[in-house]
Amino acid sequence: MQAHQISCRWRAAVLLAVGMLALFALAACGSDDEDGTAAGAPPAQAPAPTATPAPTATPAPTPTPTPAPVTVAEGVTLVATWAKERSGDPKFDFPSGIAIDASGNVYVINQVFDSHVEVFSPEGRFLRKWGSFVRQGSIIGPLGVAVDASGVVYVADTGNNRVQAFSPEGSFLREWGSKGTGEGQFDALRGIALDASGNVYVADTFNFRVQVFSPEGSFLREWGSLGAGDGQFRSNRGIALDASGNVYVTELTNDRVQVFSPEGRFLRKWGSQGSGDGQFNGPLGIAVDASSGNVYVADEGNDRVQVFSPEGRFLGKWGFERTSGATYFKGPRAIAVDAFGVVYVVDTRDERVQVFRVDLPE
Repeated sequence: MQAHQISCRWRAAVLLAVGMLALFALAACGSDDEDGTAAGAPPAQAPAPTATPAPTATPAPTPTPTPAPVTVAEGVTLVATWAKERSGDPKFDFPSGIAIDASGNVYVINQVFDSHVEVFSPEGRFLRKWGSFVRQGSIIGPLGVAVDASGVVYVADTGNNRVQAFSPEGSFLREWGSKGTGEGQFDALRGIALDASGNVYVADTFNFRVQVFSPEGSFLREWGSLGAGDGQFRSNRGIALDASGNVYVTELTNDRVQVFSPEGRFLRKWGSQGSGDGQFNGPLGIAVDASSGNVYVADEGNDRVQVFSPEGRFLGKWGFERTSGATYFKGPRAIAVDAFGVVYVVDTRDERVQVFRVDLPE
């Protein structure tokens, strides 16, 4: 009898030990806390704190390196291509405008889905972005951007029919405009450009005019009306100024470039509908090289860039060959030239920025 009791007690002890081991095993491999530590386990020592990147720098598009410069036309060399290549993230969201500041930093605006401004170094390194859906600082369908000598960024906020100004870091500064036909009102403004004094020139597209404002947004003057005559517009889109303050305007429907004095007096024009040299099929972006005075036009419908003298004489073109790769554009909509004559083209439907060195024969 005593031996039987000892045997039962021994078996009970063994079962108790097995049960305890099972409990420990469940605790070790059972449900985890939200931070990934095992439930019931002693807290792990916290890792050393690391710096948290600024929120605006989180979605960091990176340049797609070009292995070597590629000659795409006589006197034109592709030196870089920028696009977002991060896994699970979109590329540029239909980029539609570009500007360069005094330090060579590049500002690109995205028109759809996630309308915002992205800023890159001259080499294409992502720096920051801004644009959120709140009243001040919201951007809906922007189609133009310009930067003044002090770094203030002006955005043609097309969907909101207004101009907004931001600090170089993206802090909201001021705004003006609303939908309408009066002074300081807009109907689908597109291009935006600045003169040496910081005055703001706006292509007020469906009011068929150019409006000019002080840097603070005070109305100064306007010119233009609907038509195809000198000084008239049909879907005026791009706008740029040369070193003398003369104003260059592209027209999508009239397929031409018009040039005006700073006060709006008609000076000259060139272009017609077609695909030949000096002809256009929906010209959009325009830029002027401050050193040479040469005029660069993003000829969207012909998938190319054309270059002209200040008087409108055809100098060269590239991108019109419908092949593939470096020589191919798919709807270029915006263009900018930096202080060294480097040309940046927003290749909109390919959702990228391409960078070129241009040395055209005279």
